[in-house]
Amino acid sequence: MINPDYSNLNKVRIGNPCKSFLKHEIIKLILTCLILEKHKKEKLYCHVYTELPIVNGERTKKTDLLFLDIRKKSAYSFEIQKKIDDSWNKEINEFYKDWDYPMMNNSDLIIIKLKDLSDDIPTLIKQLEEFII
Repeated sequence: MINPDYSNLNKVRIGNPCKSFLKHEIIKLILTCLILEKHKKEKLYCHVYTELPIVNGERTKKTDLLFLDIRKKSAYSFEIQKKIDDSWNKEINEFYKDWDYPMMNNSDLIIIKLKDLSDDIPTLIKQLEEFII
């Protein structure tokens, strides 16, 4: 059984308080709310963490949002990125290519391109609903 970190469960942590990261932080908040809303009947089996360090071998990386579906034994790491270039893509693919979350049957990475999302909140919510599992 997984021992959840209940002190950080479903809390949205601010990764960077700069104004330039405001949209990034709003997206984390909306994603957290959408995941919790979709899985509201299974609250005990739905864990959402933000800015949580995840470990892959000897490497550690803070993920923007980590969603653990305990019932399905699945882990989903969301990476929200403004600029996706070759170096970032290589770094992320290298880290996540053999990533397995403990006690889970499958682990997946979901990349969200910040520049492709709207600045209008209702439109943004509809766009982010496509990423919810």
